[in-house]
Amino acid sequence: TWLFEEVVLSQIRAAADKNDLAFISHIQTLLEELDKHDALMDQGLGLLLSRYAKCQNAREHLELRGVAVRRWGNPWLEKTEAAWLAWVKKPVREMVAQWLKLRCIEDFFSLLQSDHAADQRRLNFWLRYVDHIHDMYFALGRDAFFSRGDDYKRIRGDMQGRLMQLDGIQTGNNAFLMCIGEYVFVEFGQKNNACHIFRVSSPMPFVLGQSSVSDTKTHLKNSDHRSHVQALRHRDGHEDWEVRFARACYELLHCM
Repeated sequence: TWLFEEVVLSQIRAAADKNDLAFISHIQTLLEELDKHDALMDQGLGLLLSRYAKCQNAREHLELRGVAVRRWGNPWLEKTEAAWLAWVKKPVREMVAQWLKLRCIEDFFSLLQSDHAADQRRLNFWLRYVDHIHDMYFALGRDAFFSRGDDYKRIRGDMQGRLMQLDGIQTGNNAFLMCIGEYVFVEFGQKNNACHIFRVSSPMPFVLGQSSVSDTKTHLKNSDHRSHVQALRHRDGHEDWEVRFARACYELLHCM
């Protein structure tokens, strides 16, 4: 058995010694081989991810991300840190965490829109700040939270550990909570909702990670609460709303 295991690991090491393109072409086959040998999966996956992180263009690799998240959990959660760092170094874990964050943001502004129409402008805007988002939470309305559709099952799996249920009258609404610096930015799936900003240094009208929150003025839209900083609306005037949002972000965060 040990000899066969060494043969499998040797195949991975041999592929890792090749140039980037040649190595990448072998990843799928090697993952399929590892899937047959659970005892080798952690070590083999760690070798593949570590080598992939050294590629000149290490953009998201769907298969690697999927296997790693299923194996070791959500990479940006503190409780999964030990599982990840047992097999890969911190920069590799951060690489996969970045992939997962990007995927979750894209899912929210496309699949989780109430009208299922991608909001490309909001997506493009927040992608500019992805490096500053150190944590994120998602509150899904009844439709998305209980849907048996494959896309929604995948989304809920990707959001594991940062998922809440959104209570409210509109069952198709969803909320996206971005932790940036000392603030929480709350976006909603339904259009004509302002982006609400709360300061985390003051007790907020909701707790990040609580089982459920509401999209009413008692929780995510509580503009009267002392922790509420500002409500930004996605409306163009003499300047595009992106300009106003960017100005507010710069004033609060001194970034972009």
